[in-house]
Amino acid sequence: MADRLLKIAGSVDFVGYDHEGNLFLADYKCRTNTRGKAKVYDKDCEQLAIEAFIIQRQYNLDYTPECRSVVIDCDTKKHWHHVWNTDDVKKGIANAKLMAKLYWNKRMKK
Repeated sequence: MADRLLKIAGSVDFVGYDHEGNLFLADYKCRTNTRGKAKVYDKDCEQLAIEAFIIQRQYNLDYTPECRSVVIDCDTKKHWHHVWNTDDVKKGIANAKLMAKLYWNKRMKK
């Protein structure tokens, strides 16, 4: 998935439909020492959120697709689903946009 305006490209592990017919995104993370819960980080949300935003724009959706991290414990093989709340997704979109601007400002020649 790519967006020329944002100058962002990336990938997500799964795009599907929920029971109401709305798109959602899921990204799988293999982690150790999860202590029986989804071990998630802001960067997980930012990656999913900007992809959801791109999909929303490209398909003219009137909603931002749900973002879900599926964390697999490498030691126990158990997995947990963490659904990011709306505020986290909005913040993740804003952060990803800012990081893209910073990257292009610091790294790319004009």
